[in-house]
Amino acid sequence: MADLNRCWLGYPLPLALLAKLKEAQMQIRKRAGSDAIRWHPPGELALHLVSLGEIANTSILRIQGIVEQVVTRHGKLALTLEGAGGSPNLIMPKTAWIGVGGETERLKALRQDLAICVQQFVTAIDEKEFEPAIEVGILRKFDDRARADMGRSIKVANIGALGEFTMDSVHVLASRATSAGPSLHSVASLPLVQ
Repeated sequence: MADLNRCWLGYPLPLALLAKLKEAQMQIRKRAGSDAIRWHPPGELALHLVSLGEIANTSILRIQGIVEQVVTRHGKLALTLEGAGGSPNLIMPKTAWIGVGGETERLKALRQDLAICVQQFVTAIDEKEFEPAIEVGILRKFDDRARADMGRSIKVANIGALGEFTMDSVHVLASRATSAGPSLHSVASLPLVQ
């Protein structure tokens, strides 16, 4: 039986910006004060574009080849981390996120091309519209009080601009268990060259 890896197409953030993202997550977290929320550990924080689900190593190699062809049609992106929000809304969210700004229309076009090129490998296609953001927390249980607490804590944290970065590649990211908890590792880095 082949080893399965939980994988995504995405971009790992620069370390300096990851530190600011963790600080913003902590500002929201300390105000929420609820054990009903699972806060993502630093090793899982990245800009996720397409979830690939659990795939075998042989499929990862095939995906890498297909994605390599797609990224040659896209150039580097100037992006920012700014603000915080919740989905499906800020009043009763199920997830907390930090927003991604900058060249988001180009990012959405890249994400669309990537989703199309790997659809043969993905078991479940995400039907909702892609909104650039980095999820920092998700409710463990969806009760109204926990949702309201999360929404209130996002609003009170008042997260502003965290910084800028250039997305210069698309990575195949795989989740691996480590002594510090689950962590994302780049299996392949494919440069955006146009």
